[in-house]
Amino acid sequence: MIIDGVHDNQRAASLIVKNKIEDRDKAVEIYLTEEELQVLYEMPLSGKKEHVRDVFLIGCYTCQRVSDYNNLNKDHFETTRKGTRIIRLVQQKTKTEVTIPVMNENLIAICKKYSYNIPKANEQVLNRYIKDILEDLSESVPTLKEKVPTNLTMKKGTLRKKKARSRRQT
Repeated sequence: MIIDGVHDNQRAASLIVKNKIEDRDKAVEIYLTEEELQVLYEMPLSGKKEHVRDVFLIGCYTCQRVSDYNNLNKDHFETTRKGTRIIRLVQQKTKTEVTIPVMNENLIAICKKYSYNIPKANEQVLNRYIKDILEDLSESVPTLKEKVPTNLTMKKGTLRKKKARSRRQT
């Protein structure tokens, strides 16, 4: 019997195979800790690597997309009546206005360093350089060398096994 386009044929339903992903099979979220971000902030760099590191950290501290933090300038920074420093911007992708509290003083220090004219870095350059920078940093920060197993990922409806990856390879 079919009601509203839905059948109740259990025999047919038993033949439909769906990939069910167990919680234990989901990929592990890989991220840098606050301590690792601080060591990265303090890492002595110059030139392009310094610019890329600073842009990457701005992304970490604001939790915004590259397209949004690449366009930050002094006009986006405000202080509320209660004295809380915030960033107000309209996200490029969603056209949503967001208010971001400044939770880390390093963000302000980086912005002041460039007089709020933050260097631009496209996503591909940023990813390439930050991997090299974090690989160098992993020599003094052993947690960056740790392998984190990720089990499965969905790819066009099929399950595919993934290898253990070091945290800096994300």
